[in-house]
Amino acid sequence: MKSSLRTLLTGIVDYAGLFPPAQLPLEQAIANYARYRESPEAWMLGRFVCPAAKLANVSAFHDDLLNSGPPFAFSVLGPMDSAAAQCRESLKSALESLKAFCDRHGDQVVANVLEMKVPSDLVDVTDPKATADRLRDIGSVFESTGFEKLTVFFEWGFDLGAQAVATVIEAIVLYNRRAAGWAGFKLRCGGASAQAVPSAEQIAFVIRNAVMNGVPLKATAGLHHPFPHFDSVMNTRMHGFVNVFGAAVMGFVRHLKPDEVVAILNDQNPAHFVFDDTGFHYGAMHASIGEIHEARRDGLTSFGSCSFDEPREALRALGWLP
Repeated sequence: MKSSLRTLLTGIVDYAGLFPPAQLPLEQAIANYARYRESPEAWMLGRFVCPAAKLANVSAFHDDLLNSGPPFAFSVLGPMDSAAAQCRESLKSALESLKAFCDRHGDQVVANVLEMKVPSDLVDVTDPKATADRLRDIGSVFESTGFEKLTVFFEWGFDLGAQAVATVIEAIVLYNRRAAGWAGFKLRCGGASAQAVPSAEQIAFVIRNAVMNGVPLKATAGLHHPFPHFDSVMNTRMHGFVNVFGAAVMGFVRHLKPDEVVAILNDQNPAHFVFDDTGFHYGAMHASIGEIHEARRDGLTSFGSCSFDEPREALRALGWLP
C-alpha cells in the first residue's frame, strides 16, 4: 500500500456500533472494537463512540477488555437537547459520568473528545458573535468541571438553511479564539431517511466554510462505502468516504472553489483518485503526504460508522487493501 493512501485512511473510522443501523448491544459493540484493535487494519481504527450515559456500563468489561493493550480511545456522545438550559444540565451530567469513568480507569482509557448538538435556541442566524457568546456559556461548563482541554465537535444541520450553518461555523471560529479548549464541527452525511442525506453542494459548503477557516470536521452517518453509490433500501444516492476526505484534503491544501469540491464529491470513478509515493493526485491537483497528514489532523479528522467491516471490505474489493 502506498504511504499516501495509508496516511489518508489512518484512524479514519470511529466505530459507532451502538448506533443505527447496526444498533448492537454494548457487550457486542465493545467486543467488536477490541477485536478490530487486533486486526491487520487496526491502523484505520479511531475511537469507540459511546454515549456518556453508557460509560458506567463499559466499566463492567474492564477485566476482559480494558485491562490489556494500549489505552482504549473513546469519543463520548454528549447532550442532544434542543434547549440551551436543558443542554447545560445534560452536559454537567455527561461530564460527571466521564470524570467517574476516567478516574476509575486512569491511563487505560483516553476519552478527550466529546460530540454534542448545538441547542436550536442558542443560534442567532444573523449574529455569529451572539451565537459564539452563547456557545462559550455552554463551554464554561467544561471549565467549571475540569474538562477545559476537551475537544468538542458541535453538530448542526441544514434544517434552517445554509446561512445558519455558516453562522454556527463562524461562531466556532470565535469560540476557539477565547475558549481554553478546542471545538470543531460535526457533519452528518446520512441518516434514517433519504431526506437526511445532504447534497454534495451542502457537504462542499461545510468543507469550504469549516476546513478552509481552521475549524476541524468530524463526519458521521452514511459513509460506509469509499465511493458514491445508490442505496436501494434508502432509495437515494449515498456519499463515499474517499470522496469526502479527498475533497476535504484538497480543499484544505488548495483552497478549492465550490464547483471543484462538488466535482470530487460526486466522482464515482476510483481511477481518478491516484495515490503514489509523492502523495494524492486528483486531476491536476496534488497533495503531498505531509499535506494529507496535516489536513487529516486539522481538517477532516474521522467519520463515525456503525460498521468497520463494510469500509474494509469495500476497499479490499477495489484492491486498495491487501
